[in-house]
Amino acid sequence: MKKKIYLLVLFLFVMGSFSRAGQSLLTNECDMEKIPQILVEGHSWVNFPTYEDRKFWDQVTSGVKNRVIEQGVKASHTPPVLLTGSDYLLYKKGDSYDQVSQKILSNKTRLEELLLAEILEGKGRFLTEISNSVWDFCALTSWSGPESQFLQTGKVGLPSCDQVIVDELSGEIAGVLSWAYYFFEKEFNKIDPNLVTWILSSIRNKFLIPNLQKYDFYWMCYQTREATSQTPWICYNWLLSNLLVDKSNEQRKKSVYKAMECLDQFYKQIPEDGFCSNGAEVWQYSSGKYYQSLELLDLASIGEINIYEDELLKRMGEFICAAHIDDHYFFNYSECSPRLTMSASLIFRYGEKVNSEMMKEFGAYLAKEIVAQNVPLTGDFYNKMMFILGCDQMMAYTQKEPYLSDFYFKQSQMVVARSQDGTANGFFFGVKGGANTISPGQNDAGNFVLYINGKPLIVDPGEISGISKMKNSGDSKSIWANQAAWHNIPIVNGQVENSGANHRATGFQYRSTPGEVTVSMNLAYAYDLSAGINDWTRTFVFDREKGLQISDRYNLNKIEGETYITFVTLIKPQLKKQGTLIFMVDGKEYEFDYDPALFSIQIDEVDTRLDPVLIVWNANLYRILLKANYKDKNGVWSYSIKKV
Repeated sequence: MKKKIYLLVLFLFVMGSFSRAGQSLLTNECDMEKIPQILVEGHSWVNFPTYEDRKFWDQVTSGVKNRVIEQGVKASHTPPVLLTGSDYLLYKKGDSYDQVSQKILSNKTRLEELLLAEILEGKGRFLTEISNSVWDFCALTSWSGPESQFLQTGKVGLPSCDQVIVDELSGEIAGVLSWAYYFFEKEFNKIDPNLVTWILSSIRNKFLIPNLQKYDFYWMCYQTREATSQTPWICYNWLLSNLLVDKSNEQRKKSVYKAMECLDQFYKQIPEDGFCSNGAEVWQYSSGKYYQSLELLDLASIGEINIYEDELLKRMGEFICAAHIDDHYFFNYSECSPRLTMSASLIFRYGEKVNSEMMKEFGAYLAKEIVAQNVPLTGDFYNKMMFILGCDQMMAYTQKEPYLSDFYFKQSQMVVARSQDGTANGFFFGVKGGANTISPGQNDAGNFVLYINGKPLIVDPGEISGISKMKNSGDSKSIWANQAAWHNIPIVNGQVENSGANHRATGFQYRSTPGEVTVSMNLAYAYDLSAGINDWTRTFVFDREKGLQISDRYNLNKIEGETYITFVTLIKPQLKKQGTLIFMVDGKEYEFDYDPALFSIQIDEVDTRLDPVLIVWNANLYRILLKANYKDKNGVWSYSIKKV
């Protein structure tokens, strides 16, 4: 009975979170028959001058221009990465790191660098490499990755030779080829007219036509009505390629409207708090690409399709400010990396359209960092181009990192808090509840992070590949196959949290005062019934000055297997005495206290040097296990992290 009541409450909660008037914003704004009347013809909507307009491109800010050309020279001297059938088969064998996607995206970035360098310099010295790169993409039999093959067909391995699957990789290739066509059609015709024919044919046959004909691609949401982060990412490139390549008004009409339908499905499932369920790393491809899709529709309709005043759109954008910790660190969960290089122009433009001062200041700060550190531009081709053209504007704007003292995502059950508003000094605390619906193996209801002066202490490792090994065992499978055990949460009766919408934190409570933040939740339903949990109430008391106190009050209906608590840290712990570990951060000591009468301690070290994902930490990770000395069905466990 208790379970049925819970499921009813869960259903009402989900329906309430996602129910809003005017959900189908785009298709309500413009029906299919109206599209040909408001979309401009040809390329007149493009807000970039043509390649031939040398007077304009020669006036681009010299510092940015020189850097882009230098990057193009470097790209021209670096051969493209070879994609092999073995890369697909590695994924089939269980390697969690998708070599296919990484190689395709690497070659796409290389092509973007060549395109930008040639556009800015205009001397023709990059055209041969551009043509070669374009041909390489056209000659690829499949534009999709191995994970998408599985999601669509249930099979993993080499792509099918008779079935076209469209995913985010397909969209990225189609997008960059469409820009190559727009800027260099005349130059390609001078080299060989067949090159343009190949570009148009490839984009249409591998991307545009399948999108128009099919209704069962997982990201379209027609069958499941469950939008994914890939939905706006692919739809953006769909709109872009369609507007740059298709000349037929009828084809344009159908493609634009269908993409708008898919985008509406994505929007319907955004909670009222604007939360990005996949985290900051994915934000730029989900909420960010949703915004970029609106940009395209606004440009192509000369302002007729305009929904920027929608309040939820603003909250979706400001999520990236709330998730920001310091410098390039963001509060990560799911499979997201903790250290990100975000697109300055995207955040700044988004902030301009939704009237968010916080986003504009953050975008300007990121632009300053890019210029000061002389690093390559980030984002897709359009974002890079908009950075080049808008750099002076961003550099002249107020530059400020968003350091929010508190932010509570009520519907999504995420809290961030720090010692002081407006500065990274002191502690940053982030915790999430919610449901385990994102990534199997990444179940993390009740997980938390703790940073000190902007530096990571207690962390979420992010995605772990099959290469990771624990130093004390050399075992990679135990890490990759059980990633949920690498979060800062309990393992109960030998079981980690389970996957699915029914497995979630319940009874989430939040309270904030000037001195402290208190968060509590029940994790019982995050686990399978076989874990034997009647109640597991986890409470965090974040003292802005002193640190963090955690307590776990539990009631079990059986004892079967080990029960222990996990803490993952970037700082090597040192045993000061039984019950106290010491972390050194910025030359100062911070204590981790536990009851040695209740727990024995084990510390595992993970070698991150060879891991293509975990290497972002630039140091090894350590997992602290507090193992219960006594097997009781009821109890209260407490632990704290505080500055000495």
